[in-house]
Amino acid sequence: MYYTITLNPAIDMLTKVENFGLGKLNRTGESDYVVGGKGINISLLLKNIGKENKALGFIADFTGYFIKDELKKQGIESNFVETKGFIRINIKLTTDTETEINSQSSNVSAENIKEFFNTLEELNSEYT
Repeated sequence: MYYTITLNPAIDMLTKVENFGLGKLNRTGESDYVVGGKGINISLLLKNIGKENKALGFIADFTGYFIKDELKKQGIESNFVETKGFIRINIKLTTDTETEINSQSSNVSAENIKEFFNTLEELNSEYT
């Protein structure tokens, strides 16, 4: 079993706007929402090459549940520490040129970090 750690997961909103105008009302075409963050990307890659893995890190609120659900749909286990606040939602806007707008996540408390390290210790004890 492989474990990946994503300390700052994200939901990426991929969307396209024809004739984008700065300072004007713009309407998107279809949008797609995908889970992201460095560790989650590695979990997806590992799954695609047939390696079982479990995603670890921090999630919060409805955005965190979306990430857990999307990983589950793809057959990836997770063991995230739940925090208060929200997970960042990034916008990947395609128009004449591609523009990215990356938001910030909520803070992680000292208690959340302690819980995360306890999770790591529990997983480590399974193999010792």
